[in-house]
Amino acid sequence: MECARNINLLPSDNVIIDTNVWQYIYGIEASENDYGYSDVVYEHVLGRCGIYTNNQILSEIIHSNMKIAWKRFCHENGYDLRSFDYKRQYQETDDYKRRFEYELNSVQHDILPNVEIIPIDEDIIDKSLKMSSGLKDFNDRVIVQCAIEKKAKILTHDADYKMCDSVDVISNNNAYFR
Repeated sequence: MECARNINLLPSDNVIIDTNVWQYIYGIEASENDYGYSDVVYEHVLGRCGIYTNNQILSEIIHSNMKIAWKRFCHENGYDLRSFDYKRQYQETDDYKRRFEYELNSVQHDILPNVEIIPIDEDIIDKSLKMSSGLKDFNDRVIVQCAIEKKAKILTHDADYKMCDSVDVISNNNAYFR
């Protein structure tokens, strides 16, 4: 475990940037209170080492940001989340269409030029299913297997990786340092 604020990555290092870090930097609620990840990514990761993602991380980024946009839309327009359905109603709005295009463009222009995509093949899925780990989120298991394959560290704010000793984790989450 490394504190993200203190990392010193070498050109030979590889990093998978987890969904939550991308969201802190480019997401709908990106702000100065990003736990220092903007500085870490821009000053210590981009252009300095191998950076990886997979299609699942990209999907999580877009989906999570769209759910946040839906909740914000409902709040701003006086809708109750239970009565204004995400799929049947929100996806038909101009707000959804604008936001979805924004998210696609952000992935295309902000993330993809800086990363190499790890294909999630049958071997990674099989190893993720058979992993002996306390990780309860299958997506996290897939990310770990991708990290193992690429000999990469995981840059994340997700404390769930605390119980995984098969990869190195870089984080600013205080839960790792208690």
